[in-house]
Amino acid sequence: AVSSIHALGLSGTCTVASGAAMEVSGDIPSTGLTKALNLSGTGIAGAGSLRSTSGTNAILGAITLAAPATVAVDADALQLNGVVSGAGMQLTVANGAGVPLLLNGANTWTGGTEVQSGILRLAGSDRIANTG
Repeated sequence: AVSSIHALGLSGTCTVASGAAMEVSGDIPSTGLTKALNLSGTGIAGAGSLRSTSGTNAILGAITLAAPATVAVDADALQLNGVVSGAGMQLTVANGAGVPLLLNGANTWTGGTEVQSGILRLAGSDRIANTG
């Protein structure tokens, strides 16, 4: 699991392929991970291609949905502060009961958004692209 803002380096892109997962934990601060991410798929056993397992964690880097992808937050909270993009790609949220995923960026993905469980919290009216 990634538990430091420097664990992935400060530049470039980290790709999480379908069937794989990147887990974050340990209260990564709001200055967060700056690495850009490419996400695909539902992760290992459907538990999320991006998964926050413990602590309140923040990701500042841009996130590209390279394919439909699942983000899961097991406990506390996860903040996505960078822009989430991906033409026609669905974002699925699968959190623990009462656990929030916070979208703070002016996101541009144009696929659907499905909340299977937990809470999806938007920091403003422009946090999900209006494509309909």
